[in-house]
Amino acid sequence: LPSSLATTWFVLRSDLSDTAKLQLLGEFDEVLGLDLLSPDQSVFSENVRNLALDRSKARHAKNWPVADDLRDQLRTLGVIPEDGKDTYRLRMLQGRELIPTSWQCVSRSEDLEFADVPDPDIDLSVILVNTDQLQDTLRCVNSIILHASDLAMEIVIVQNGMRGEIDSELELMYHSSDHVRILHVESQIGDSAAKNVGLRVSRGSHIVLMDSSVEVTGDIFRPIRGSLQDKSVGVVGPWGLVSKDLKEFNETTVGKVDAMQAYCLAFRRDAISEVGMLDEAFRFTGMVILNIVSDSNITDTQLLLMGTCRSSDMFIEIGSDSVKRIGNY
Repeated sequence: LPSSLATTWFVLRSDLSDTAKLQLLGEFDEVLGLDLLSPDQSVFSENVRNLALDRSKARHAKNWPVADDLRDQLRTLGVIPEDGKDTYRLRMLQGRELIPTSWQCVSRSEDLEFADVPDPDIDLSVILVNTDQLQDTLRCVNSIILHASDLAMEIVIVQNGMRGEIDSELELMYHSSDHVRILHVESQIGDSAAKNVGLRVSRGSHIVLMDSSVEVTGDIFRPIRGSLQDKSVGVVGPWGLVSKDLKEFNETTVGKVDAMQAYCLAFRRDAISEVGMLDEAFRFTGMVILNIVSDSNITDTQLLLMGTCRSSDMFIEIGSDSVKRIGNY
């Protein structure tokens, strides 16, 4: 118990957002059993207590529309009333209660079901994972929309771990967009698992995994689709790696490669049905897709993601050290 309490204090004194602290405190209290989020009613502000009293009066008068409106006002203040037979008690919202009901939220990738058959109206699904790099993600998404507005495309943003202000900003920016879908992962998971969240909800015939550090500067998606029409190609992207021993790798931008850097790589949807999702044991970014050609028992059509990896210089432009830009130039 002492070490658990020390961890709790460490979290409360950290730089996490108040929303994240409150969510973690609620999860800790499920184990500690100290009733930390059920404070004495006097700790609530006078405004909150007055709203709760007005709601109670409306309920007794069976004025349900007014009572519901006052309840919603309390929720926006992070408070929920728990009603008894003749009274009520206020407590702070916690856990999933803090998440707006309009948001699509998941705990893990296995909670979602992958559709083997793509949506006939969507050709491309572009999947990005964001944690704390909001501005990078916004720049990447906006550059995709700019250069692919006439394509049958969806962009899936996986917000990996609730970040309060970041989640709200993403929803504010794109909740009305026809091109963008947002999924919120309640607690941060590994990078491959987060990508699997995006893969499971994707609907396109072709899938592009893209890092948020990428900025699109031209039409890259038609060339990607064109390369994937060749059934011998399993993965296509701008940043390939070649190796003689699968221990040391050298970068290349043209031709058949042994591995593909994960800044931008694309493959056909039916590959997932054949080989399954990404291995969630890999928790960090920088994943590469290996073209396993050293095993004579593995045929070309059995390779990971069903084919060879191909890198093409028609997509690539290197910008600053921190941003990789792709597009025709």
